[in-house]
Amino acid sequence: MDLSAEKRSKLEERHEFWWGTNRDAPSRIRRKVQGLRSMNKVRLQLVCDTYYRHVLGRDQLHSVDTSDTATPLLGARICEVGCGGGLLAEALVQLGADVVAIDCDEYDVLTAKAHWRETQGRDRIGPSYHNASVKEFSQAHPGEFDMVICSEQLQYQHINGLEYVPYICKLVRDGGCVFFTTNNRSLPALLFIIGWMEHVAGTMPAFTHRFHRFIKPDEIADVVRRCGFETINVAGFIPLGMTARLKWRMQWFLTSFIGVWYALIAKKAEHVYGGQ
Repeated sequence: MDLSAEKRSKLEERHEFWWGTNRDAPSRIRRKVQGLRSMNKVRLQLVCDTYYRHVLGRDQLHSVDTSDTATPLLGARICEVGCGGGLLAEALVQLGADVVAIDCDEYDVLTAKAHWRETQGRDRIGPSYHNASVKEFSQAHPGEFDMVICSEQLQYQHINGLEYVPYICKLVRDGGCVFFTTNNRSLPALLFIIGWMEHVAGTMPAFTHRFHRFIKPDEIADVVRRCGFETINVAGFIPLGMTARLKWRMQWFLTSFIGVWYALIAKKAEHVYGGQ
């Protein structure tokens, strides 16, 4: 691909942001992406459990084997909305899923494509990336996916993130599931994320989040219900970042407390067709 010098420079910046190990980069930037990478542990656990229990109707998968030979998502057709540089999309493919990933940001999509080629080669099938909005993509691909994932996106939208939810739901097939992760609009979230993480600990840049854009679980549940979905699980998760030696290493843990970060999972009703 023939790229201008300006475009090449932007791509190099995005690659460094999403996948780089530049020790000279500001620590708060490295920690922000490190947090997203480490979040995959809880996200993948919830995705696999949901696929087994609610899409396939099998017993719950209690743990995610992330070895090279493990494919707990084999056969799953999954769409990720807001894929960024491909952190989650690549992990889903590694677990066997057939993944389509979309993002409005052209440079993030190009970065994600390039990273897969560089690390996995051209012969191995990876995520199918598309530079598209969820509104236009849902019009072209309604009801095509077993699961649709929108993780860490709704709280960053300049308009009400809930406005995107019906388009995300439109992509799910009958009997499939939609999966959201976002921040709760609560006092604990205000104190912990904006107060502590941004302004005291400095684990992410100040003003990364806007409290008024946080979304309560009931608000998402109400929208998905009107789209023909039933909420089947709301799970909390929290980050803990300090090791015993006071070195930074963010890790995420599932919890029943949903006041800060949470995942909301809903299932689309099966259509039952009667006959004479």
